[in-house]
Parts: sequence; C-alpha cells; structure tokens
Amino acid sequence: MQLTCNKCRSIYRPASDGVPVCVGCGDQLLSSVANGLEASATDDSTADKPTVVHAEDSGLLPVDSPKSPGLAALLSFLLVGMGQIYLGQVEKGLCMLGVVLLLIMSAASGPLGLVILLLNVLDAFLLGRKVKQGQRIRKWQLFFQSK
Repeated sequence: MQLTCNKCRSIYRPASDGVPVCVGCGDQLLSSVANGLEASATDDSTADKPTVVHAEDSGLLPVDSPKSPGLAALLSFLLVGMGQIYLGQVEKGLCMLGVVLLLIMSAASGPLGLVILLLNVLDAFLLGRKVKQGQRIRKWQLFFQSK
C-alpha cells in the first residue's frame, strides 16, 4: 500500500535514513512513536492518517530535484553564496555574500578573502554531493557538520 501526502498528494518513498519522504514536496512521514508525539486525532476518521512533519518545521530543506555539486561549486566561485542559494540555503548564501561585501568595503579582505572564497566553494561542493546522494541538509548546515 502506497502512502500519499496530504499536502501535495504525491507518494512517499523511503529515504537513505529509512524515513519515508514525499516525492513532491519533501515532507517526512514520521510515526508518532518515533518523534515522541502523541496522536492528535480527535475522532476515528483521522486516527489512521500519518503524522507529517513539513520540511520547514524540522529545519531540513526539501529535496526538489537532483543538484549538481560541480555547478554549486562553480556558482560559489563566481559569486560567494550563490552555490548555497542554488542548494536551497538562501539565508546562508545571502549572509555569506553580505560578510564578503563588508570585508570588501572595509578593505580588510586580503588573504582572508581568499580563504573565505575557498571555504565557500568547498562548502557548496560537499553539501551538493550530500544532496546528490539523497541526503537532506539543514538551512544553515556547513560542510563539516554531519547532521
């Protein structure tokens, strides 16, 4: 029996961590026992519906489509933070861009700017690989953070 998402009516598929994920919107299907949540059903008609945690509520970004790690790294090389924006980490990418602009305006970039650029490209590439492998990333996750 296939489960369908109440939000977009797409089917759920198992993810790499074993938790079913909606193909259409990226929502996770979590059991109430696994999350320590009590069933919020008020009548018997909703008792058999699965508990859905939306990606934005859990801090995870939805898996929209396969992303290219090489393209994410190239975009980050061309404009700091653009690779993160491509991967769905919009706030993080804009924050990185803002920090680099502040460094440029303060004329204190020098070798620090090169280090930030290289770390930015590395971050975009490694997180892009995780996304390509089907793993989900958080909004502010950095490349050296495991979860």
